[in-house]
Amino acid sequence: MNHKNLYTTAAALLSAALCVLFGIALLIYAKPMEDKFFDLSLFWDGEAAPEDWTYAPKGWTVFTREKETVSLLKPDG
Repeated sequence: MNHKNLYTTAAALLSAALCVLFGIALLIYAKPMEDKFFDLSLFWDGEAAPEDWTYAPKGWTVFTREKETVSLLKPDG
């Protein structure tokens, strides 16, 4: 085995070992940023629709609500 093949094999083994090492670390320590999910369904399970909710055939209306403050979100392209 010549030196070129030895260096190539060593580099490939080192790269594979580092990928495995960092892959394991990523699987162990990576956590989602937030435990939030967004349900965009039109039906409420087990509860009535909000009083001010009206169906609009134009599509979705997306908003954020912080306490009593409602902010509509509009696409900006």
